[in-house]
Amino acid sequence: MYDFSVLDKHINEFLNTIIFGASVMVIKDNKVIYSKCYGLANLEKHYPITPNTVFRLASNTKIVTATAAVLAEQLGLFNIDDYVDQYIPDFKELYVKDVDGNVLDPTSYRITIRQVLNHSSGFGTEPHESKIFDSLKLEERSDLSASISNYVKKHALSFKPGQYRSYSAVMGFDVIARIIEITSKMKYLDFLKKYVLDPLEMHHTAYSYDGVDEKDIAKSADIDKDGNIIQFEENGETFGGFPHGYTGGGAGLISTVEDYSHLMMMLTNKGVYKGKTILNKKEWDRFVEKTKANYPGGGYDYWGCGVQYHDPSWQRLPPDAFSWSGAYGSHAWSDPTNKISVVYMHNTVHYGDGGAGAKHTFIIENDIRKILKI
Repeated sequence: MYDFSVLDKHINEFLNTIIFGASVMVIKDNKVIYSKCYGLANLEKHYPITPNTVFRLASNTKIVTATAAVLAEQLGLFNIDDYVDQYIPDFKELYVKDVDGNVLDPTSYRITIRQVLNHSSGFGTEPHESKIFDSLKLEERSDLSASISNYVKKHALSFKPGQYRSYSAVMGFDVIARIIEITSKMKYLDFLKKYVLDPLEMHHTAYSYDGVDEKDIAKSADIDKDGNIIQFEENGETFGGFPHGYTGGGAGLISTVEDYSHLMMMLTNKGVYKGKTILNKKEWDRFVEKTKANYPGGGYDYWGCGVQYHDPSWQRLPPDAFSWSGAYGSHAWSDPTNKISVVYMHNTVHYGDGGAGAKHTFIIENDIRKILKI
């Protein structure tokens, strides 16, 4: 029996100062050993967080897309070491340019699907991404086909492919989703449902709130300088600035903690969910293969497909554990060695203060590691 009182104490201390509500689930050896909901999903209407509460995943969508990519490879649709331009010809000649469009390197480059998955392609990174994303009209982002076509018309590489690791918040993984559409001859959501969401019993994971009870929606909020609570009007958006129902590869999904735990359990079990093989050994190995990545400004970390490992010098998780997070407050990690999966979702006090660097997420990771003695 494990004592989670320290974790419980810390989350309760976070309420109304760092977060407004949260849900956390810890699974070990395929058994839920801790699951609890805290606080409010909607401050104005005082709806509580419950197991049915759906949270906006933001960038935690990327783990779903990366899973879909290696599944597509498993189905023989493509190889993740293929060049992107084999499927989207507009990517055949890419140049390294500055944000104003000046060519910095006269050599044209090709990028691979794997480089996009581990953020080393140089495509869709800052400061290029924000400038282009903000310049596109809503109708230019109506679906993946339109988005990718309009992205690539304006975009350039921020560095030579494979030279660095620089995070692509949206554009990179939209490319992956579009390649899946092209090669499978299915809409991306249809592919996800058939090969990922339905097999993993993720029945509350979607790209829109259609059919979701208002009481089950986690709403973001903030506290102004005078201490007043401000609840954001999100206008039904599952990710800021996305058209309704946009099936983004890098962001846009909503999910419950339990739903998302099924994905993490499958990854923890090396591709197996409830005795059923979702990813075969080869594809699971491809998913978790570590790639050392240097930052443009110095330092490094390691990436698999859509998931991050950490420099052991500041590692908070066991060495073979991998994780990722979303800007609106989702965080998940998998530890295949110790057979542990963790999902932590919250609606944050500070808008955009998600899991990928939030101090409270570090505390929760440390708490769980100590509790489980790993």
